[in-house]
Amino acid sequence: MNRIYSLGIIGADARTRALADRLSPSAPFHAGPFAIRRWAGSPAGGDGDAAAAQASVASVPFAASWREVLDADAVFVAGPAAGHAQAVVAALSAGKPVLCPVPLGVTAAELAEVESAQRGSGAVLLSHSDLTASTAGRRALASVEAGDLGKLHAVFLASRTGPAAGDVLDDLGWEALDFLAACIGAPCTRAYATGGSLFGAPADAVLANLRFAGDTIVTLELSRGLPPALAAAGPEVEVELAGTEAALRVEPYRRIVDVYSGAGAERRHWPARPVVAMLEDLQAAREGGPTDGATIARQRAALGMHQALRASLSALGPVQVSA
Repeated sequence: MNRIYSLGIIGADARTRALADRLSPSAPFHAGPFAIRRWAGSPAGGDGDAAAAQASVASVPFAASWREVLDADAVFVAGPAAGHAQAVVAALSAGKPVLCPVPLGVTAAELAEVESAQRGSGAVLLSHSDLTASTAGRRALASVEAGDLGKLHAVFLASRTGPAAGDVLDDLGWEALDFLAACIGAPCTRAYATGGSLFGAPADAVLANLRFAGDTIVTLELSRGLPPALAAAGPEVEVELAGTEAALRVEPYRRIVDVYSGAGAERRHWPARPVVAMLEDLQAAREGGPTDGATIARQRAALGMHQALRASLSALGPVQVSA
């Protein structure tokens, strides 16, 4: 009989809301080898009520302090990005395997603290975005890594959602930049971004060009321009990768992968279950399977791009990306 691991959840966001819905007693779904032990709000605050509501939907006990969650076999850190590093460091220091969707930290100092805690404890640390965890996103990354596309020349990545409070670069940028860092082996050298209030809300659109060593060029679109009716179904994400041998288009939330090559076009359909995929990876790592040794390096690259885009928006011109 397979062992059941207890899982503690810290924080609340759209990802955990989807997980809570799937874990509700009326839903025909379970968390595989994980049993949710306890749920708590983020150390950053601001999501306590949402975490309590999600815990109730999933019939999970709610903890007044996020530190009470650290007695589980593994810890899932979600919620506001500002609280990620503190919770991840505490969980790693307690020797717990940790799953924390990007970002692990929003400053270089936070990433260094996370890296030190992971090295000191030797505990498993996994960090995904929905895009890299989705089946379609993984298929795209595997194609690039295998050389199916040849030399990667151009990437177009768009992430769109509906009107909401908050800065679009923070809310949508981390996952996009994490995917780019995973997809492109060379460092980003230059960023040029423009943005503003195109749809009536503060900082609701960013359009950017990123250049990488090796001459890969990325066009990035982040926006809150979807009509509410469409946005209710979730974010709209599309990725196009163009190489010397083939091109690939991914729409992970529509569960479609289009592959174009000399042999013609092929459309493949994939299930999109990023939250479940994250838990499956955590199970595999918890049981001695492979882990992502490039997690910190990838997120440092994403952080460098994020800071460069922010600087370009402020300077109204191109900036060089810090190594």
